[in-house]
Amino acid sequence: ATGAFVFLGQSRLERWQLAWRVLVIALSVAALREGLVRGPLMNGITTSFWAQAVIANLTFATELWVALCWLAWSLWLDRRGKANAPWVWHVLAAVAISLSVHWGVAPAGREISEFLLASVPQPRPEDALLPPYGWNVLVPAYLSYAEPVVGCFVLAWLSWNQLHRQATVRVLQFTVLITFVRGMVLTPFFYASGSNLPFTQGLLSMGQFSLEVITLAVLVGLTMTAMYRQRSF
Repeated sequence: ATGAFVFLGQSRLERWQLAWRVLVIALSVAALREGLVRGPLMNGITTSFWAQAVIANLTFATELWVALCWLAWSLWLDRRGKANAPWVWHVLAAVAISLSVHWGVAPAGREISEFLLASVPQPRPEDALLPPYGWNVLVPAYLSYAEPVVGCFVLAWLSWNQLHRQATVRVLQFTVLITFVRGMVLTPFFYASGSNLPFTQGLLSMGQFSLEVITLAVLVGLTMTAMYRQRSF
């Protein structure tokens, strides 16, 4: 899905140098996934173990690598005059990039995280905050949700002109893409199948996060539709 935004956003990104293109894609995807601010912040608040919260939740290297790979693939196709390459080429590129993350970037990131975590003090269970949370947790949680909202708006800005012209279909397309980028399409089903909870309960437990992402994407999509109708964006 990240690759889709790279190709959809070409008209916006083509005026910028490669490094800026990579940063825009990587930062917006990382923000949508709450990996820059919200994830580390909320983990740090609830566990009081800030070192672990920052080290374990910053996955920006993965987003940088994926964005770089997709942009390199896009540039290669353009220079070869194959901008309208068969869809199977993009599927093969997606598989190759996914394998490079699974077998290369992700393991390297885990090793670095484990090395860094071994050098910092370990958390104490008594320092962790447990539900029900008070305002010291809820206020930062609400305010920091601005991060995925901003990331979602940037991705909408990149792709909006290239989606379907009919407003309803355009919002639906954007919602599907955002849900895939967040990895929340099949996650509830995998969680429900592997957890100790009854399937329906497990599905609802994780499905609330899918619903959260879908709601975010739909609201951003409706906002973009209104802004484009008013020609203010």
